[in-house]
Amino acid sequence: MLLKRKGWKRKGVRNLKEGFLTPFFAPESITLTCLLTWLLALAFLLGCAGFQVSADVQQGRRLLVRGQPEQALSKFQRASQLAPDYVTNFTGVPESIWTYLGRAQYDLGQLDEARASLERAVSQNRGDFLGKVYLGLVQMRKGQVSQGLRNAKDGLLGMQAWTRNKENYDFNSQYWDPSGQLTQTTSRLLAEIDARDTPWRKIASDLEWLGTNFEKEIDLSERDEEQDLRMRGGFFRPW
Repeated sequence: MLLKRKGWKRKGVRNLKEGFLTPFFAPESITLTCLLTWLLALAFLLGCAGFQVSADVQQGRRLLVRGQPEQALSKFQRASQLAPDYVTNFTGVPESIWTYLGRAQYDLGQLDEARASLERAVSQNRGDFLGKVYLGLVQMRKGQVSQGLRNAKDGLLGMQAWTRNKENYDFNSQYWDPSGQLTQTTSRLLAEIDARDTPWRKIASDLEWLGTNFEKEIDLSERDEEQDLRMRGGFFRPW
């Protein structure tokens, strides 16, 4: 009887190994577990990288708007290395990381670097109208005035279309450019480029003003909207 019990125990342990333990210790299961762990770790790292990129772009953008391109440059450089295809999704304006990088380089007088960045921005995202404006500026400063004016005009047309779309389809468009100064400057610059009787340096100076203040208006319109919302008691009212 004793031997029989020992035999039963041995058989039970063997059955336990075959029926329960084996699937967990099989090479196939180990491989699957490792793969799942690796995928989870990868997803975590990508999430961290995405957060870092967004933070860098927002911080760099604030520095750029404040007139601190040198400090902004390092933020944009790191973001471009982590996510070279990044396009802003928090401003409503489709601006590539390469546009932001090119703008900082332009403000610092690094025209060759700015041109390479802005050409990449425009090639990746044809809707990046600010990228086209600044690419035109770089080309004008480099002596390619005709080509620069063409790119600047293309960017201005994109800016004009974006503004009209906002006015027609955005309930909160009343907060955007309430003085109409950006819209008027855009129209005037388009007319001056077509007329070809305005010195390109004057056009370039006005384009720089427009690019800077267009970026500032993104924040100003959001601020005005938030203030109005608080005054209304926190309720959304489209009228």
